[in-house]
Amino acid sequence: MLISSAMAQKYGIGEGDVLTLLDEEEERYYAFRVDGIVTYSAGFFAFMDIDSMRELMGEREDHYNIVFWDHALDIDSGRLYAVLSKEEVE
Repeated sequence: MLISSAMAQKYGIGEGDVLTLLDEEEERYYAFRVDGIVTYSAGFFAFMDIDSMRELMGEREDHYNIVFWDHALDIDSGRLYAVLSKEEVE
């Protein structure tokens, strides 16, 4: 997995380290090796291949937990938790 530079800096995590995350709802731990740091200071993010994430989390092939896009997408609003513009994030 890759992690944001904000997360790496805050927690002193580097490439090759193991990051353990807790799913509090399922009371389950997940351990990942950090393969790299992505320059992204807007928040604590972990990035991984979408198909691997879906398989690991038992999600359907049309599941997305977050999407970054440069234009509006045709997604039913009932499937969205929130929408933020680039300006709002900045």
